[in-house]
Amino acid sequence: MFGMIDKRFAQCNEFYAACPTHHAKTSVALKPFLSKVGIKQAFSQQAYLSGMSIKPLKLDDVVQQTEFKLDEREQALFRVALYK
Repeated sequence: MFGMIDKRFAQCNEFYAACPTHHAKTSVALKPFLSKVGIKQAFSQQAYLSGMSIKPLKLDDVVQQTEFKLDEREQALFRVALYK
């Protein structure tokens, strides 16, 4: 693979890359999207969620949360994985 990038890398068995630490977190409310694709009853008083509780339930919202973190520890693990 490195030989295609630069002939100097053709004989290399290892390489080093510096990655800055990075942290990203997102939170997305999915109710508008789910309503657009037809999932509306779960958010209404007519929601049928009896398999979850004997009490009447309805959803207020569905939220997807994602977190990505790259710090010194993860970089060290990444280096170990590259060398194996």
